[in-house]
Amino acid sequence: VLKTEENLSGQYEMFENDAMHSVEDSSDDGSDVEEVDMTNRNAVQSSPDEEDDSQVSSEGTEDGDQSEEVDEETAAFNAKLAQALNAGESTDEDMDDEQMEALDGPIASMFKARKKLVSKKQQRMEAKETIVNFKCRVLELLETFVKQRHKDLLALDLVLPLLTVIRTTTSRLVSARACKVMKDFSKRCKGRNAPHIEEQQGAAIIELLKEVHLEVMRESSNAHISACNQASLLLAKILVGNDKKTVKAVAEIYAHTESSMSDPQGRIKKLFFVDWLNWAKSVEAIV
Repeated sequence: VLKTEENLSGQYEMFENDAMHSVEDSSDDGSDVEEVDMTNRNAVQSSPDEEDDSQVSSEGTEDGDQSEEVDEETAAFNAKLAQALNAGESTDEDMDDEQMEALDGPIASMFKARKKLVSKKQQRMEAKETIVNFKCRVLELLETFVKQRHKDLLALDLVLPLLTVIRTTTSRLVSARACKVMKDFSKRCKGRNAPHIEEQQGAAIIELLKEVHLEVMRESSNAHISACNQASLLLAKILVGNDKKTVKAVAEIYAHTESSMSDPQGRIKKLFFVDWLNWAKSVEAIV
């Protein structure tokens, strides 16, 4: 759900296909159709208004692109209308009834095409709003899950999807909610409240840590880098908390990331490595 594109194709993928499958399966179990209805109902519910300043640039760019697109289309429409009216060469007073009637057809066609264009834009806006609202609802449920089940190892499966949606979403609201879930998860997993792993599970957590480090190297916002930092430290604390010997493996992953990334502005170094170095020093003092 969180990976769904926030546009018309994403809306079709999420709702239309599911609805078709539910109708096909309704002969065996009518409950699926009811479930789709409830999903669509949830999708249009509004979510509380939150903002994430780190996403302003990405959403601002999108809004700017849409504004430019509207301006260009409006200018093109006005140009066609002016051409049809032969603007600048004649006025209503110069035109007889036959000339004015001759313009009715072309002008009506242009306004009809304009109406269709505006309708299409409205559909795109409504589709994005639907997907954004649905994602916010899912993130609210994940927030509740993290509060109640943060000690469960299953909760770690949320890490990568949360980081991905923070990086890819065009909505500040979705990004802010996903960041909040990741932050709450990290804060709650302290000491004995962190997930407990068996020795054989350590390798899987290390692989997950590597995935988080690959994620932080992708071009993104400060909010995404900060969330990756929280996720990385969370996994590091879980590993070292269960086996202090793993601190060496974690340090090697951080060193490899620092040496292989391109960070000319130093954003990642400031937001990602400083906290790690401070925490690593405290661990070394204990070990």
